[in-house]
Amino acid sequence: MIADILLGVLLALPNMLLDTLGALSLSIPTGFVSGLSSIFGSINYFVPITQLMPILVIEFAVVGFKIIWAIVVRVKSFIPTMGS
Repeated sequence: MIADILLGVLLALPNMLLDTLGALSLSIPTGFVSGLSSIFGSINYFVPITQLMPILVIEFAVVGFKIIWAIVVRVKSFIPTMGS
């Protein structure tokens, strides 16, 4: 109860300032998606992601294996009969 009162007093000014702000309106222009599609098409011409995807998958697999192996070794080091 006391904490609620203290928080209410401390947050009264920020709440009043936020209440005075108007509603935020966000709209995306109609040609945005086609423009974005052409930009990604141009990037794909210079950086062929489909050909590079196997390299990325192998890299992520190796990094993931290293992380899992480090966790296993760390947990194993805390077990008394399986030291180092």
